[in-house]
Amino acid sequence: MNLGWINDDSTTTKEDKAVILHEFGHVLGLLHEHQSPARGWRLTLDEMAVYAYYAMTQAWNKTMIKSQIIDVYNNTDVSNYSALDLKSIMMYFLPAPMNKQRIEVATNYELSDLIKAYMMINYPRNPPHPTALKVGWTLDHALKVAGVSESTAEDILAVQDDPATIRTLFTETLRSGRKSRVILVAYSVLTFIPL
Repeated sequence: MNLGWINDDSTTTKEDKAVILHEFGHVLGLLHEHQSPARGWRLTLDEMAVYAYYAMTQAWNKTMIKSQIIDVYNNTDVSNYSALDLKSIMMYFLPAPMNKQRIEVATNYELSDLIKAYMMINYPRNPPHPTALKVGWTLDHALKVAGVSESTAEDILAVQDDPATIRTLFTETLRSGRKSRVILVAYSVLTFIPL
């Protein structure tokens, strides 16, 4: 956990809060969103621009930049990942010139709804914390936010006191969804139909 970015004074800025949320995301098992295997479906890094930016702003060498920004996690090493969440607290700031789509990825200071959903699904609490209930966050809501099918959601809700089974069912539905996406992309390429 790297909290070295936090200010030394006694006030907590929105930047400090973002660093704390990001680092505790790692503690809870979250990986860098910009290194997700799903990145290739939405965002192609302009590697020369990435190297130049991080060498200038962070004084990182090429090895560090490659391992922290450019490299994508191996699809076989990670299981519970979503479509790319540009609002994720785990997503690094990426100015538009750093990707070929020229998408401006702003600095994220709060947890995205998708992160909240994944945390609620992977670390379920039955019943949910009263604060979560006040703002409408239930396991059922989290499953909808995560895009889980109605039938799988019913299966998960039926075992909501069994976190291991919830995680297994959730992982299976994510893997199945990715396989469907790969088939759709392959079909689109083979038949020249735009996605």
